[in-house]
Amino acid sequence: MPGAAAEPPSEEPPGEGSELAAPTTTEEGPEIPAPSVVTSGPTCARVDAGADPFGLIDRALDSLRDRGGFEVGARERGTTLRGTACVVSLSGKDFALLYYQLDLTAEEGGYVIALEPKGAGEVELSVRPVLEGEDPGVVFARIERARVVGDKFLPGDDGVRLRKILDLGTGYLIPAAISAQLQQLGYRAQFEPAGANELTIRVEPGQSIRRVRIRGHLPLSKTEVQRELSINSRPGSLSRGVCVSPRKLRRSGRTCASPATPPAPSGRPTRSIASSATSTTRATCAAAPRSGSRAGAPATRSTCGCSSRRAPRTASRSAR
Repeated sequence: MPGAAAEPPSEEPPGEGSELAAPTTTEEGPEIPAPSVVTSGPTCARVDAGADPFGLIDRALDSLRDRGGFEVGARERGTTLRGTACVVSLSGKDFALLYYQLDLTAEEGGYVIALEPKGAGEVELSVRPVLEGEDPGVVFARIERARVVGDKFLPGDDGVRLRKILDLGTGYLIPAAISAQLQQLGYRAQFEPAGANELTIRVEPGQSIRRVRIRGHLPLSKTEVQRELSINSRPGSLSRGVCVSPRKLRRSGRTCASPATPPAPSGRPTRSIASSATSTTRATCAAAPRSGSRAGAPATRSTCGCSSRRAPRTASRSAR
């Protein structure tokens, strides 16, 4: 008898070049076996921090403790068949900063970092140098339950639908792949440990930031100001809330108020007065600090929606 014809797939799989095709879950996580000999201390590095391969990890952990408000436990270093590993417990609240810092450290130092949730706001960090054929990065290890939550979703979306699209399973979750998929769908993602081996992915709608314009940054250079921007205020990130186009800002008349042009004093050309009025307008805009930034910090174009047009010259050239 001829075999029954195979049923066609109900949904066309993503193309090979699409980031939506990247797996978000893997059962073959970075193996970090239990060390045979364990030594505990205030640092992962046991020799000079500049020569020890864990010196960069110690600096990242110290920064999270001193600036990020995290509680860092004792750092246990051991030697296994796959090399040297360091294990440390972390507890805190700003897990967006934690993931950002560890992801940069993994790429810069060539580490495989595994985060295993131990409770609400608590993770156990295991780190070792990459082996041949491995890629550096951060993974969430031994996940038994993952859920997607959010205060607001785009029309037609909810947590259950996003979870099905992401194809979240158990085992090891790859946060970089999850964030890339959610960004294509228009969401920002934040990963939070909700309990023992439980992970919460908190999503928020946003629009992609294409470029950031900085004005009034003297005496600092533009590069130095860009380094001080938060991780959510850089090109490629998704902005919070709803973006407003420059055209809509111009139509609404939301521009910085400039002082009235003073009358032309005797012996001074009107052109100088118009130039000073233009400079005053820019200074007024630059003096308005960003929300959440320190006072006196340089402002970007989005601070008050200032128009880039110069102040009109109301006086005639006959005043010369």
